Amino acid sequence: MTLTVVPPQPIVPSCVYELEHISFGYRTTARALHDLSFAIRAGEKIAIVGANGAGKTTLLRLLAGQIVPSSGNYRAFGAVVEPNPAAQPHGSWFARRVALVTSRFDTTLSEGQKKRVSLSAMLAFRPPVVLLDEPMNALDGPGRRWLLGVLKELRASDKTVVIGTYDLALAQLVTDRMMVLSGRHALVADGPTSEVAGDTDLLVKAGLLHEHVHTHGGTTHRHIHPLFPQEGGQHHEEHDQDH
Repeated sequence: MTLTVVPPQPIVPSCVYELEHISFGYRTTARALHDLSFAIRAGEKIAIVGANGAGKTTLLRLLAGQIVPSSGNYRAFGAVVEPNPAAQPHGSWFARRVALVTSRFDTTLSEGQKKRVSLSAMLAFRPPVVLLDEPMNALDGPGRRWLLGVLKELRASDKTVVIGTYDLALAQLVTDRMMVLSGRHALVADGPTSEVAGDTDLLVKAGLLHEHVHTHGGTTHRHIHPLFPQEGGQHHEEHDQDH
């Protein structure tokens, strides 16, 4: 008989993260996050969307405790996270509470296999917070369908789930709240996914949608398309139909 040992669930406060005027900059680059203020409550399902380079990965790393802010006030799980990483050994208690799922490591596995291994290993520890960085990147059809099923299961759970992505279609399928990072690495929108995803002008400015304007027979037509590939390749099908 095999005995499976399930690690105990850590106690999670109702407000998991509290960020006030948080900024972060890498030593070799300009500021990667600028003056972010928001809170994340336990059980929320959130999409952090933005164009490439907007700061999605950096923000997820901060929420995972891998980096600390350069300035601002940051509380995670009810505790203050100091700007100086040597000020407190916070890495271990982040590790017990947060899973950051990414495929950014070198193996001979395919992208789909890496994500399955990474996600399965992380979820085996039953973390109350799950962070996913561009989860659909480089997946084929079967891999996308498998991961979409996992994300829908996570949405129905009591876990706090935060997904960094430029895939607006995915965000609308599996999250209830959407936060938009601009090219200046600032938070420019935060609200219900359905409302934020419907603000086309905002998403065009954020570099997530492309506006195509042309004139036929004296009539001006405006077409809005995703700037990046979306779930199921719908953008390309719609574009072909329009033209």
